[in-house]
Amino acid sequence: MIGQPTRPGFHTVTPYLIVQDLAFMIDFLKQAFAATEHYRATGSAGGTHVEMRIGDSMIMISGGAPNNATKPMPIMLFLYIEDVDKVYQAAL
Repeated sequence: MIGQPTRPGFHTVTPYLIVQDLAFMIDFLKQAFAATEHYRATGSAGGTHVEMRIGDSMIMISGGAPNNATKPMPIMLFLYIEDVDKVYQAAL
């Protein structure tokens, strides 16, 4: 294999969330999971593309496309954390 299959900081699987309220999702991830923003750009559909780190993993989020081009999609994520009760309280 030539080069790396993933960018530095990313793992084999990276969740990509499409949301209507991008600012709310970013704030929620920061508050509940101490996420940090690492990259922000305009996405291909005209919305905003954001990459955030939670622990040792990355998550991508998109939202705010014109004409409601990006619609929310159902998802499920598994987060492996040390103190479930602490994170649950932060998420509330």
